[in-house]
Amino acid sequence: MLTQCPNCHARVTLPDGHARGRVRCSECGRVFVARADELGHPPRRAARLLLGGLAGALVLIVLIALLRGEKGAAGAPREPEGSPSSADK
Repeated sequence: MLTQCPNCHARVTLPDGHARGRVRCSECGRVFVARADELGHPPRRAARLLLGGLAGALVLIVLIALLRGEKGAAGAPREPEGSPSSADK
């Protein structure tokens, strides 16, 4: 099992039976509880927050694109096709 010291980030290889056991870091001497999830992988919660933020940004981009499609080039609302414009009057 690979784990990482939370103090100096040194990587330590341990036998599988030492999971959740106390370990002394050979680099800095700090004692910590060995966990396989300390290898720099982002926690699941952070990954979910990132995905949620990306999904929210995508929805916002789509909404902006839809709203821009309803307006003309000058920003004025488009007139329905077939209706007389101000230039025809």
